[in-house]
Amino acid sequence: MAIKITKDEAAPNISLAVLMIYFFVFIGIIVYGLYRIPFGGPITHEEYSLAVPVVITWIAVVILDQIVFKFVKFCHRNSQLGRHAQCQNFLLVSTGLCIFFGFLPRIVVFFNYEWYMWYSMYVSLIGIVLSFNTHMSFHANICKIKRSWNDGRSWVIFLAQLAFMVALFFYLGEQSMHFNHIHAPAIFFCHLGFSFVCAVATIDFCYLRRGMIKMNHKLTDQQQKAFFEFYGLPAIHENEEQLGELESIYECEVCNKHYNQTNRTPRILKECGHTICEECGDKQLKKKNGQFLHCPHCNTVTLVNGE
Repeated sequence: MAIKITKDEAAPNISLAVLMIYFFVFIGIIVYGLYRIPFGGPITHEEYSLAVPVVITWIAVVILDQIVFKFVKFCHRNSQLGRHAQCQNFLLVSTGLCIFFGFLPRIVVFFNYEWYMWYSMYVSLIGIVLSFNTHMSFHANICKIKRSWNDGRSWVIFLAQLAFMVALFFYLGEQSMHFNHIHAPAIFFCHLGFSFVCAVATIDFCYLRRGMIKMNHKLTDQQQKAFFEFYGLPAIHENEEQLGELESIYECEVCNKHYNQTNRTPRILKECGHTICEECGDKQLKKKNGQFLHCPHCNTVTLVNGE
């Protein structure tokens, strides 16, 4: 039987802690670089050949990050997607970028080229900080991911990450003769350092794919207008005069279509309180022989016929 997410079972926002770790590491690298130039003696050719491409790539990553999210906002302004689907898209893009930058150095490090290893690590740091910053800003202001300690998929991802690190440790110990004395530890510590962002971002991505987010309905009108204009989202007005106008703002999180008063009337699932439209409920009932419904948010079973 599926487990409902209660307030006590909700998992903490680990993403914020992960962001702070990588942010301070990134700041530490900047501070060290600023100190190294005037006080660290002559810059070697190896340092110069790494620092220049890294700084240029950092600038390119910042520009690319802005282009990606401006493109997402442009697509939203020209689409019929509701607010929930647009929020889901923003978080999926930011989380997907975190996953990409988290796995990039973990793949490059296996090629046994020290320059590319350090280059990918430095570049990934700013990519992770930017993507996670956008992710957390959106998460804090607009909507929140509904995490749970009881979610089996999250534990599977976490345990798989842990098992991989243990296996890698023993593999490098046995195969260290194939690597130089520096590169074998570098592989392990590179994977260890970026395993946190990979695990957290992958877990959040799975939550988002399942639509497990809730909107922040506690925003003031001024906050709502500022945030929604910045992210290019349709705002919700509490003083709508007609029910039809209010329903057109909200949407079913299964089919991503707006509720209406005909075939997509909102229906509340009695076991968990989440809502789906009547059309999606009817389709699911046909597959379940008209006996029960699975909530698309928390997977709780609601019996329709019988107790």
